Amino acid sequence: MLVMLFEGVAWRGLDNLFIPLGSHLLLSLYLDETVEALTWRLLATVVLVVFALVWRGRSRLDDGALLGVALFGYGALMLGGWPWLITPLSLFLFHVWFWPRSAPQVSIDTIPRVLATVITGVFWLVMYRWSHDPLLVFPYGLSFAVHLATLKISAMARQDHRHFSLRMMGREIYLAWGLAFFPLLLIRGLAGESWILLLQVAGVALILTGLTAGLFYTLVSWLYRPDRGRGLPTMSRLLLATLGSVGLAMVLP
Repeated sequence: MLVMLFEGVAWRGLDNLFIPLGSHLLLSLYLDETVEALTWRLLATVVLVVFALVWRGRSRLDDGALLGVALFGYGALMLGGWPWLITPLSLFLFHVWFWPRSAPQVSIDTIPRVLATVITGVFWLVMYRWSHDPLLVFPYGLSFAVHLATLKISAMARQDHRHFSLRMMGREIYLAWGLAFFPLLLIRGLAGESWILLLQVAGVALILTGLTAGLFYTLVSWLYRPDRGRGLPTMSRLLLATLGSVGLAMVLP
């Protein structure tokens, strides 16, 4: 089933690369696992795929992008544990609720856009597996907060730019930050982390979310000009999310 997901997210012939590499990775990870552990991983895969496909009729993601969401969710769950699944799950549900497929002037998102959204998170997952530092979940969460804030701000600014205000932008920044960080703060706090440290991290994260979202807002009219490439806004979000998360990681103890 996981190989099927690798094939589903491949495009432009990259299945010839993804399937061998994915198969080698899975064999190296699971060759020595017990039957119980493999059963748990199979169940998690099925649940995530079914969950993603249930939203097929409402989400503006195409089938390949939905399978990509399921594959990333599986990786986040297996590599980081369930706390690392909460933030991307919140982003996905908010994405489905705010940008349903039935909404007017809604374009269909494909796997490259999903990859651009999660690639920074994949980096922090790998860093966590290498360092086993639980605080790296916060730069990970910030990358998704920046994506959510910039998506919402750009949509509102382009649809109703005359009535868009700094107050509205601030509300969207708080919303994105809250969706990404409240669950993580609660989880780490209950795990015994210092609440003073957590509040300091949350404050820096809020500032970085605001700075990156504000910078993106100043570029909206330029990024969405007809003579610009269609992928430019997506790559700009990726760059800002990466810069913001690296900035937060630099202040972690």
